[in-house]
Parts: sequence; C-alpha cells; structure tokens
Amino acid sequence: MRSQTGSKTVCNALLDSLRLFSQRESETPARPCCLIEQLRRWGAGADLQAAISDQSPQQQVETLIGVARHALETDIGGVRTEIERNLRHDDSLRSTSARHKRMRAHAEFLFVSLLDPIILADDAARAEAMTRVELLGQKHAQAALSSGTGAIFISCHQTHTAYGLRHVPAANRLFTVVRNPSDAAVYPAGWVERGYGPNVELVPASIAGAGRLLDCLDAGHFAALHADFSYPETLAVPGSLFARPVLFSRSLLRLILRSRAPVYPASVVRLEPFVGRRIRVEVFPPLPFADLSDSKPDYPRAALRLSVAMECLIRRHPVQWAHWTLLEHRWQQAALHGMIVPNLARRLVDSTPREA
Repeated sequence: MRSQTGSKTVCNALLDSLRLFSQRESETPARPCCLIEQLRRWGAGADLQAAISDQSPQQQVETLIGVARHALETDIGGVRTEIERNLRHDDSLRSTSARHKRMRAHAEFLFVSLLDPIILADDAARAEAMTRVELLGQKHAQAALSSGTGAIFISCHQTHTAYGLRHVPAANRLFTVVRNPSDAAVYPAGWVERGYGPNVELVPASIAGAGRLLDCLDAGHFAALHADFSYPETLAVPGSLFARPVLFSRSLLRLILRSRAPVYPASVVRLEPFVGRRIRVEVFPPLPFADLSDSKPDYPRAALRLSVAMECLIRRHPVQWAHWTLLEHRWQQAALHGMIVPNLARRLVDSTPREA
C-alpha cells in the first residue's frame, strides 16, 4: 500500500486492506474467534504502518476511529457480528441505544489499540505518548514497588501494559512479563521487546516461563500478568466470569500462592473520547491471599478471588475489555470440563450502575 495523507483516502485504503485480509483469514482452519487477535494480525502488517506513516498522532487516531465505524457498519471481517454476539452478555446494558453506543465505542477501542505496538516501538512516538499517561493509586504503586519483597501486578486485556511499565515509578524496576503466545507469528523479531523496553524480560507461557517468574519474585523484582484468560497447555481451576464458570490457569494460581508476593490489580485504559489520546494507569489495593496456602483445597478459593478481581476490572471499563469475543469460548471450555459456577462470585462483585 502506498502512503496517502488524505484522511478519507487513507481510511478507504485501509478498509480495502482489511477486506482482503479478512477474506484470507476466512480460508484458514476454524479456530475460536478472538476479534482483537485477528485485528492484531492485520495491524502488524505493512498496510497500516504505510498508510499512517505521514500522519500526525492525532490524525492516526482519527483514521482508525473512521475505519472502526465503517467496519462496524458494514461488518467487515465480522466486526459487527462478533461484537454484537458477545456484548449481549453484558448485563449492564438495559436498552438498545446503550448497546449500540457500547458496540461503537468498543469497535473504536479495538482499532485505536492497534496503534500501541507501533507507537511503543518508536522512540519519538513513545516519548510523546508517555506525556499523556497519568497514574492513579500512586500510594499502592509505591507500596508495591518499595516493599523489597517483589510484587505481582495483575490486569485484564485492555490498553497495552507497557504504558504502565514505562511510567514512573515503575520505569526503572525489573519486570517479568509472559509473552503473548501469538506475538511470534504476528510481529517482526525484536518489535515487542522494543515496546516494553530493556527493564522487562519476556518469558514464554510454559514451565520454563513460570520458573523465571518465580526467580524474578524471589529476587525482589516484579511480575506483570494478564489474569483474564487461561494460559495454553496448563491445568485449569474453575473460576467465574459474568455468572458462568470459566477456567483459570493453575500455574498462575501456583505462582501467587507459592511466591507469597502481594498481588495488586491494575488497569491501563484509554480515557474517552479516544481522540484525546489520554491514558490512565490505576493500581488498586492488594488482594487477600495471605490466608491461603499452596495446597489443592486452596486453589479454587484463590481462583474465586481472582475471578472477582478480574470481573470488577472489566466492569469498570467494559468498552475496553479486548477479550469480549472470547467470553463464550471461555464458558464452553469450562462446560466441557464440567465446571460448576462458584455462586459466591456473583455476590462478591460490586454492584455496577446500569446504562439507560
């Protein structure tokens, strides 16, 4: 694709690129549909970078918002189908207008998020973007980072974690992060590492990776992990999301219970409207795991507490949970394992204001 600066021309060229990409994707073997992973594969290609290379950061966001709205309206790549099908499970939406507003905002978020790896891997673009990042919960962040015992930060899939790890006071600390299993197939070698920076070690979702996480915590350093999905090829423990059972990785629970490190929920989100390009990192009080041990009976209890924390994070910014389109798959996985809903999770989740 040749670089074009007119915003309408660039938007139309990207829509053509997305159509062609979606056609090729439809010819691949069936797999669970995760819309954000499909979009990541498209966004990591040459077309997006070439199209926006001559645009200002503001124009880039505006272009991606335009692409999102057209893709939603015309259902390119199943964008509308997947968002509509999965957002029906969001019980905070009480009217058709609220659902349509949520669908549009969610589509915009998914497409604007495609800029994150491009921005974070470029020194100048990253430096400009970091001036727009704010930190809330600084008291909890300082407590975690100055304890001398190490800490685990857990979050759900929202805006790129590197915005939090590169922000003061975390910027000069050593972190270990589990690499997204699809990164190697999506991004060129070294691209992801440049985004996270030299103080972050990326490890695989494997036994060896779990060992590196433990080593990191034992040395008094830090781990940053997504806890809203089950890591591939690991044993599962039942938890709950949106009133139905889902699987949580036993290896994640083992890391929490074996390391005894404090666990801090955190979120990295864009502030709406997204065209403002502002990002908020927020750290919350640590979760209560001190009364649990690294024993089989305590794993379901730990999974339940993790379930509540993840659902609360999702409900705070539902537009920005990138894994809505995997929710049904998560439920189906648990059903195949005969998991039972931990009803207590529904009573523990804070009440959420309904959208009219």
